[in-house]
Amino acid sequence: MTDAAQAAGSAILKFDPAAVQSQVKSSAGDFVTAADLASQQAIVSIIKQTYPDERIISEEMSEGQTLLSPENLPHLTGWVIDPIDGTNNFKRGLAYSAVSVAYIENGAAVLGVVYDPYRQELYQAQKGVGVTRNGVPIHVSAKTSFDAGTRVCTSNSYEGGTQANLARYAQLGDVWVDVLGSSVLIMTDVASGRLDLYHHNGLKPWDNAAAFLIAETAGAKITDLSGQPTTWLTNELVMGNPALVDAFIAKTVAKSA
Repeated sequence: MTDAAQAAGSAILKFDPAAVQSQVKSSAGDFVTAADLASQQAIVSIIKQTYPDERIISEEMSEGQTLLSPENLPHLTGWVIDPIDGTNNFKRGLAYSAVSVAYIENGAAVLGVVYDPYRQELYQAQKGVGVTRNGVPIHVSAKTSFDAGTRVCTSNSYEGGTQANLARYAQLGDVWVDVLGSSVLIMTDVASGRLDLYHHNGLKPWDNAAAFLIAETAGAKITDLSGQPTTWLTNELVMGNPALVDAFIAKTVAKSA
């Protein structure tokens, strides 16, 4: 998994973001580039060398995506990958994008790797064992209350999602709000304590598969807006230090009711 993620990162860096070929998918802000496809090819080819018959589900492959449902989840075993999370960032040269590779066993993520090719940071998690960044154990922030030193984050959403998220953050008082554009890297930044809390409502399974495992293993609590547990199939989450997640839900749900 590490070899695959790092090979994909190297493939991405070979492209000039300003000149890379791209094609729009669902909207003007949602597209696939030649770098996404090169990254995907690097991951798939390495996995297939050792596991030629195992299922691979990718953001940029339609095959297998129908299996990503609550009904099918208990029976799903295989690989879930995101060749570039933060394609919009990549295309604009913002250097905040990542490669995500997860191994799913009977519906649960048991291994997760995220690689940031710009900072050359490698996150590795194994369920029930531990999580590291470049070999060093990581843990979520110790922040337990909201103040001007608290870093919270959202990212691009559809159908007014970002506006709704920012409106919720406005209910927290004086906090520092980031909008960074790569859910995978945001979640790893929460896992390593660089960010305190993340709320988003436009996620896809390939965003979550590895990053959820990394964050949870690092001590993060992940819930929906009502505080209920989620799976990596969820499209909406609140993630961070458990006390901060509880405080976020208490403040936003109570004021919205």
